[in-house]
Amino acid sequence: MSKHEIEDAARSVDGSSSADGDGADSLPTRRRGGQWREATEQALIEAALTLLRERGILAGVNLREIAEEAQVTRGLAYHYFGSRQELLRAAAKREIARPRAEVPGASEMEFGEWLATMLDLSFDDKEAVHLIVLLVLDHDEMVKTLTTRREVMGRINGFIEDDELEFVDAEAIYAAFASMSYGFSLLHDRFARELGTTSEDLEERVLKAARLMFSSFQRPR
Repeated sequence: MSKHEIEDAARSVDGSSSADGDGADSLPTRRRGGQWREATEQALIEAALTLLRERGILAGVNLREIAEEAQVTRGLAYHYFGSRQELLRAAAKREIARPRAEVPGASEMEFGEWLATMLDLSFDDKEAVHLIVLLVLDHDEMVKTLTTRREVMGRINGFIEDDELEFVDAEAIYAAFASMSYGFSLLHDRFARELGTTSEDLEERVLKAARLMFSSFQRPR
């Protein structure tokens, strides 16, 4: 999508462009405007993710740079999102909302195996982790960090209610789980480089260690 096409789309969203001057509010025009706006917003989100991948989250990005990467005018970027934080929130929300893979036999797994499997799945959400951490560093009070709290902590409580765990502080277990998820997702490449291995190899070994640690919470059978 070129800059001119995006600008034309923005005018159609605002109703400021019409072939005969009285059709700006027609359904086809509004529908086209909505489609163009969605495409532009997604282009800005993808541009933000591209810059974060290239630079790392500590280098940061601003809305002007994101607009340039997306080939969108800065005015249009501000029109749609208002601020960098709003754009990053939208990007994080999109990444968090991606469908999660089903885990065959999850309901039959013992606690340690199940929680290690959930940790493995969380490592697929590295983009969301990067965005959330960047917003936290920006002192954004609106961003939520415990994005799997209901799902994961609910199941932890289920194990506790079934008297399968010796350690019964669900919040502490979930916080430890989330800390491992965030820490490794954020620093896996650096950890692997300093340890002289690959990210893939280290991830496999971390999951094995996590499985053993989580299993230690279980009551002996």
